[in-house]
Amino acid sequence: MNKGRGIALPKAERWQVNRIGRLAIGCVAAIAIGGGPIAQTEASISPAPVTLSRAQNVDWLSPETASSLDLGFPVLIPGGVPSPFGGEPSVSAAGGYYSLYWMNVAADPTFLQITGQVGGGLPAGSPYDLNNQLFVNASVQGYEAIHDVTPIYDQVWWIADGVLYSVASKNLDGSDSLSIANSLFALEAPSAPVETPEPTAETPTDPTKVAAPTDPTEVAAPTEVAVQPSILAQQSAKAGDIVAITVGDAVNVNLNADGGLFSDTGETAIFNINGGSYNWQAPAVSEKTNFTLSVTSPDTGATLASMQISVSPSGNSSTGQAQSGSTVEATSTAPAASNTQDATSTLTTSNGNPPATLASDITPVSTSVATVPSSSGSDLLSDGTDGPPPPVIGGDGTGGILVVELPRNSSAGPQP
Repeated sequence: MNKGRGIALPKAERWQVNRIGRLAIGCVAAIAIGGGPIAQTEASISPAPVTLSRAQNVDWLSPETASSLDLGFPVLIPGGVPSPFGGEPSVSAAGGYYSLYWMNVAADPTFLQITGQVGGGLPAGSPYDLNNQLFVNASVQGYEAIHDVTPIYDQVWWIADGVLYSVASKNLDGSDSLSIANSLFALEAPSAPVETPEPTAETPTDPTKVAAPTDPTEVAAPTEVAVQPSILAQQSAKAGDIVAITVGDAVNVNLNADGGLFSDTGETAIFNINGGSYNWQAPAVSEKTNFTLSVTSPDTGATLASMQISVSPSGNSSTGQAQSGSTVEATSTAPAASNTQDATSTLTTSNGNPPATLASDITPVSTSVATVPSSSGSDLLSDGTDGPPPPVIGGDGTGGILVVELPRNSSAGPQP
């Protein structure tokens, strides 16, 4: 044994120790070296969120209003607010329909309405006069169009990509419906910012779990679609006429008129009504006048639908002619005294003596007058022709019977 020196191991055992030591050192080094790249890789797979958005292409609509017009089909709008209007229009949008409506209420109303309806068709007759058939007579942005100009509106219709568009106006400054229609373009509504989500670790799927089966009897709840109110009535009337105004697809709205009275209230408006028919009396006018009737929101006052009725003077005259069903009072007027004569003094025989009078020769003349019932239930005096009453026979002012004395035999000569 050698003092001061360690224990000497056999050669084979020394090789085994050295091998184990080298393996341990290598593992520690690998862990130390490999930790950096692993941590760096995990940090690099967490990207920052990306925000996406789209800006609208007009500034006269608020972002909220423009967003409400994102309907899935081209919504045509003007590049600016047409003169003489100012500010945003009254906007209605639901499903496959939209409407932009400007209106200035004055002595002669001024308005502009732009609409679009998916699947709509061109009108066959003029809304002003349905007897006036309409034909393609214009062009809008390369599409066939119908242009109808009347005393109460100027309107053009055309179909593009399955959508019926319309522009109706009156009293615009330096423009008309056809010019505005050719200047319209599609609205680009703003989109809300969208953030891409951060990646998350996927949870492994347990192959032993089975997804619950879907119940085939369950039906998804229908989606409610807002319906645009409508207003319909005849296009013309005479002063004093009662016109039925039909309001459709409406709940809790106001019905207004800029003239005339509603029978339900005796005023120019009816408040908080639903769809139905309401009577409106045309006012007295001295010349043909247009009156606007509109359905408005009781909350915002916005116009939801409107139309115009042309009212003409009634043309009644005081001729005294009776109308069917009216009451007519029959009167008789006694002739003047200077024209009244005793009928017996005009009848004489050839020698100048009055003829003899026999009661048997006197035939009373009946003054009874037939009556004809009218449609109202009252009776009108008539001579059988349903005309005015016949005159009353009798010249003494009492309306009695005129007695005429005639000779029984003209050849008998004077009677004693």
